[in-house]
Amino acid sequence: MATPGGLCCYCHIPVGITVKCSCEDCVCSYHMTCHYYYGGFIHVDPSQKSYIGGGTHPRVTTFCFNHDHVPTAPRTHAVEPRGG
Repeated sequence: MATPGGLCCYCHIPVGITVKCSCEDCVCSYHMTCHYYYGGFIHVDPSQKSYIGGGTHPRVTTFCFNHDHVPTAPRTHAVEPRGG
């Protein structure tokens, strides 16, 4: 679920939209760009829609690094860590 101004567990900046880990008991939230940059798991399913903020959007499943082993989402779309 997206929340405005939540504290990002990567950059620790409370500005912008953050997304909560898909594990129900987890309190970790992060900017999607920070999560992508650090190689986090992101799965976008355009066939399933969620109502968010006045419109429908594709369902996004994303896990923090503490819960990325949770097998509830297909692992075929894992983001490769960025090299540098």
